[in-house]
Amino acid sequence: MMIMSFPLYIHTQMTTPSTVTDATRSTDGLVLLAQGAEARVFELPSFLGGRPAIVKERFAKSYRLPVLDTKLTKQRTVGEVRCMLRCAKAGVHAPCVYMVDAQASRIYMEKIEGRTLKAFLREQYDDASSAYTPAAHALVNELGAAVARIHDAEMVHGDLTTSNFLVVGEDDNEGGGDGQAAPLHKLVAIDFGLGFLQPLPEDKAVDLYVLERAFVSTHPNSQGLVDLVMAAYERSSPSHRSALVLKKLEDVRRRGRKRDMFG
Repeated sequence: MMIMSFPLYIHTQMTTPSTVTDATRSTDGLVLLAQGAEARVFELPSFLGGRPAIVKERFAKSYRLPVLDTKLTKQRTVGEVRCMLRCAKAGVHAPCVYMVDAQASRIYMEKIEGRTLKAFLREQYDDASSAYTPAAHALVNELGAAVARIHDAEMVHGDLTTSNFLVVGEDDNEGGGDGQAAPLHKLVAIDFGLGFLQPLPEDKAVDLYVLERAFVSTHPNSQGLVDLVMAAYERSSPSHRSALVLKKLEDVRRRGRKRDMFG
């Protein structure tokens, strides 16, 4: 078994089983937490000195030729790991990956205690006023800055949604009325399973479009949050490449509207 061990970052978005039973516990101590189309996510209660860990395992696809499936699975696992390495260098918070088992297609990573940004924003929405709190404004500003850092590191996330960021930190952050206050919460990027390196500006624009559509479809009256994200993205790009990406985003939006109109 070939095993590589080095500091990294990772996670994946999955559907969660309603309960965890003995049937979900594997013989090597792994407890199944969730399963999606590409991978399973387990919890390992004790790893590296007793600390809990999360294990992501890509499984074989029976509809593919075995040789092709093995090659694609390895490529995607390695690609995800490379994205996480670059993400760490770019200053984007993500779970630390402890070890990669290339033969088993498993990535062992730090267990992060937190809620999704999706859940956080729902908590920060006031039905009476149909508005979000300053804490929500502060955090989406950080989201825009984080995406800018990811793109400036010449990679895309591939599935930017509010479900793929975890919120870690205090619950007493009120932020500032202008939405510019530094948040007490920390955003942790997860699920780079669809990410890749060396993207074109249009690839980055599609990343932003996916995030924009996720806000619109998931969070009520969220256009103001989207505007804050895009403004933070534009001003937070150290390479000043954001202007070209945002211009490409307009083209992607137009194509998206055409698809909505004509199918």
